[in-house]
Amino acid sequence: MKTRIMNLTASLAVLCALLLCLPLQAEESQMTEIDNSIPWEAVIVGDSDSDLSTWRRKIPGAEVKQFRGEIVLPHPAVAILKTLDTPKEMDDWVYFCRKGEHINGNLTYMEYKGIWPVASRYVALKSSVWVRDGAIFIQSRNVDSAGPDDRSMVRIPEFSNLFEITPIDSHTTRVKFTTFVDLGGRLPSWIANGISSNAPKVTLTGLRDKLKEKEEYANATLEELTITDNRAAVQALLDEVSARSQG
Repeated sequence: MKTRIMNLTASLAVLCALLLCLPLQAEESQMTEIDNSIPWEAVIVGDSDSDLSTWRRKIPGAEVKQFRGEIVLPHPAVAILKTLDTPKEMDDWVYFCRKGEHINGNLTYMEYKGIWPVASRYVALKSSVWVRDGAIFIQSRNVDSAGPDDRSMVRIPEFSNLFEITPIDSHTTRVKFTTFVDLGGRLPSWIANGISSNAPKVTLTGLRDKLKEKEEYANATLEELTITDNRAAVQALLDEVSARSQG
């Protein structure tokens, strides 16, 4: 039973795969201050550059450790953007996700199943997108004023996630993400530790498997995505990578 509950709660933190929505500047700032001088603890160390690697670190006052993951995928950057920008398919590959959709025109709403005694969780997210140093950055944060006020579930009170998508060439992309999440309510230490250990692995292996299934996403264009801010900069980077690969 403990293993089932740990897997469920870990899946709630897997929101790094759910964090893309219309890229607007977040109106609600993160409450918890993150000291970037705190060292990361390696959880999974890949044998090669393309293997999955994950880390976590303890943030003072937080029950769930901040976590991050990194992997190189044999897919173009636009395919990854398309996968992450399709919340209605998240229940196919994100563990225990039961619902995902765009709401209010510019937000993403997500729900996660619960197994007693862990209650279901939900969150509304707003994202912003920018390009820097050859990478596409997607910052997503919770918006408490959006989504239902459903007393049968627990609203995630704080969530901050940063994706860094770096095209290596036209068919290869490095994906990094860093997440801080407060799931709300007291959590047993074994559950909190399971979240920070398992969430990056579940997120990135789920993304990898979904990309294998959705080969047509390699032909996606920015016009069909919800990216609006800095779209020209994103397209310029993709064009530059394509030209470099052909040359």
